Amino acid sequence: MNIIKNFFKRIISMRLRNKIIFGVIILVVLFFVFRGRNKIVPIAYQTVRHNDISSKVNASGILSGKSVAQLHFNSSGKLNYLGIKNGDRVIRGQVIASLDGTALNSALQEALNNRRNTQANVDYIHDTVKDHTGDETFSQKATRTAAEVANDNAYDSVLAASKALKDATLTSPIAGVVVAQGNLSVGQNVGVTDLIAQVVDFSQKDFAATVDESDIGNISLGQRAQITLNAYGDTIFNGNVTEIESQTQTDSTGSITVTVKIEIDDPRIATIYGLNGQANIITESKQSVLTISQDDVIDDTHVYVKGANGKPE
Repeated sequence: MNIIKNFFKRIISMRLRNKIIFGVIILVVLFFVFRGRNKIVPIAYQTVRHNDISSKVNASGILSGKSVAQLHFNSSGKLNYLGIKNGDRVIRGQVIASLDGTALNSALQEALNNRRNTQANVDYIHDTVKDHTGDETFSQKATRTAAEVANDNAYDSVLAASKALKDATLTSPIAGVVVAQGNLSVGQNVGVTDLIAQVVDFSQKDFAATVDESDIGNISLGQRAQITLNAYGDTIFNGNVTEIESQTQTDSTGSITVTVKIEIDDPRIATIYGLNGQANIITESKQSVLTISQDDVIDDTHVYVKGANGKPE
């Protein structure tokens, strides 16, 4: 109360000129305050319409095929034959490449010879003790057992040498198109990490979408999807979810993702592996429902409508 009295005493004690200036300032402030209060903001009305709505999960990915085979040799060696190039069509079981088998053939022959020797020794020992089944001595049993074990090991060596020789010939496990072939030439030494060829089965075009793990719970088999590929601009290709891989992956940013395969049956898409694009997987949809713009909704539960007197309610 004393503060207010002191304030008015100061005003009264002002010079006339200062009182006039102070009064003008107060009038200007009051003018703008009451002007703002009386200003009416018009309400914009929108028409409620029937529309189809849907919830979608967006994911990036690449165009792939029904299956993809990365072909490598199981052992290192000198490349003796290379029968494919990029763009070639191959059938299942077709020979793709082979290694020099000279040393492998020799190893197999040596294993076979050793097996013949161990088998002959086993046969000799069995012949020696065939009439002593009931009274075989411990020494005879030990000799026979050692021979049988050596023969079994020799047989395993034959199997290993045979497999090594067979693996020196690389065949395609699927029918498809060669989309990548290592920069290799005949006579070059190759290792188990060298890519000999990558074959893609394009009998079915699949879009491999990378879905964040937080969205995977909303994805299920058979859901519709809309695909756009960078190579085809804004063209939309329709597909369906056919597979959800059972293993997660970690991308370069550390995010956990799951690969979802979407089958696309559209002849307009070229058989090019690895085309980049986007997928909108439709997780839920409703047809012909009443809709209004989200911007016209108040606190997510109310909208204004014109009442009987024309005023908004």
